[in-house]
Amino acid sequence: MFPLILFVVAAAALCIIAFFIADATRWPATLHGKIHQWAAFGTFICMTIAALLQSLRLRFDPYWREQFIEATTIAASESSSSISVPFVVVLPIGAPCARTGTDAAVWR
Repeated sequence: MFPLILFVVAAAALCIIAFFIADATRWPATLHGKIHQWAAFGTFICMTIAALLQSLRLRFDPYWREQFIEATTIAASESSSSISVPFVVVLPIGAPCARTGTDAAVWR
């Protein structure tokens, strides 16, 4: 039951992300930008934990017991890629921003 609640919370946070757009620039931070950031963080955390818990619970179901290892492997790889991608993918320095057409902020 707990993974289902986390999936519902993640879906609600995803709807909040759609309604509150991200800030076009890094500063000044606006209220709608902060709401977007925190909802995205909540979606990330809830989906990651729910996928791992749900895949681990499959071993108790006789129908899904055969797929337990595959499901857990997929959930773990999704979790590790979701954690590592923000740290690996960086916007190139001087790349044009799609929203404003100006150069993106320098990431250092």
